[in-house]
Amino acid sequence: MLITKYQFKDVIFSVILFKFFYFTFLYSSNSRIRIWDIIWCTFSLAVILLFKYFYINYNLLQSQNLILTL
Repeated sequence: MLITKYQFKDVIFSVILFKFFYFTFLYSSNSRIRIWDIIWCTFSLAVILLFKYFYINYNLLQSQNLILTL
């Protein structure tokens, strides 16, 4: 598996906190609250964080594999 349990929980926790703080920010700034905007930004954040962790773990595996083949 290319993502650890800790990293997956970090993504879930970050997405939940982001959704809460973004809604609170929009509410306190007296802007119009658009639910689709909150959903789209939350989904984008989750994809970015997952890609980040996959990329980091993939590079770690590649570097370990390179050392073993030398």
